[in-house]
Amino acid sequence: METTKILIAEDHTLILKGIKNIIRQIKMDVEFFETDNGAGLLSLAKQHQPKFCIIDLNLTDGIAITSIENLTKLFPEVNILIYTSFPDPLYAKHLFRIGIHGFLNKKASEEDLREALTKFLNEEFFVSSEFLPRIFNQPQGSKKGSINPFELLSMKELTLIEYLKDGISIKDIAEKMAIKSNTAATYKKRAFQKLNIENIIQLHTLYTHHQLEVPQE
Repeated sequence: METTKILIAEDHTLILKGIKNIIRQIKMDVEFFETDNGAGLLSLAKQHQPKFCIIDLNLTDGIAITSIENLTKLFPEVNILIYTSFPDPLYAKHLFRIGIHGFLNKKASEEDLREALTKFLNEEFFVSSEFLPRIFNQPQGSKKGSINPFELLSMKELTLIEYLKDGISIKDIAEKMAIKSNTAATYKKRAFQKLNIENIIQLHTLYTHHQLEVPQE
């Protein structure tokens, strides 16, 4: 039997260990490759050409979006599951468009993770059931044909907005995203213009209106 190559990009040791343990229970003959950063993701993919990649969006050298985009261009046949603490609906929409195969939030239960990994390793698409309506349907009360302004944001703008919503400063966001502070400030300005808002309070109101908050367990 041919060994299945699986590349995992995750910067939390316990989460990495848990994922690997579940995968071994589902699929015994596997070979793992591990990295905690976007550069390593691309390097290992080029070196080993894995069949499956499991990727967190928040890696040690900044967000993994650019690396995922490059990965899907270089290896369109690779199966990608995003397992992240970032909220599902908008990230999932963007990432499914560029070719990922599954999306799961880290707030999901171990049972949901097991289900996601089982389907993923069988090359089936996966999005947790509670998020499907929120990904593909309009919020209640919205007009038919109306545009969700968050969908106008680039992935980097969306990531910055998510950090801002959580009360993180521009300086700290720049460090997390591995960009300069003035670049982060530019992303913020562009995002606020697209969203037609002026402050964080309005941002929270807009999130609530478009039902983008992740359900609490």
